[in-house]
Amino acid sequence: MKSKTLNALKSPLFLKEECPLSPKKRAPKNAKNKGKGVAYPMEIGEEFEVEIFDIAPNGEGVAKIKNFPVFIKNTKLHEHVKIRITNLMCGSADAELVT
Repeated sequence: MKSKTLNALKSPLFLKEECPLSPKKRAPKNAKNKGKGVAYPMEIGEEFEVEIFDIAPNGEGVAKIKNFPVFIKNTKLHEHVKIRITNLMCGSADAELVT
């Protein structure tokens, strides 16, 4: 019995870290919220004007859109920039500068 439990703990499904906001995590079929995924405050390709309020340790600028952090390369602190969303991740987004 113990060997089955240990094998289950070593399985790739158990070790795989899941994002708590992942749209792949689904509710049971009889749930009232059936078919609803995560509602991100933006979509890939959308453009926004933001102000950089912080710099991440890797040097990217950090802005917030509807309290959702967005990381932008090649920006300076307190700079006002126009950005385009390039990638949505669990809890944050990446963006690029629009010229």
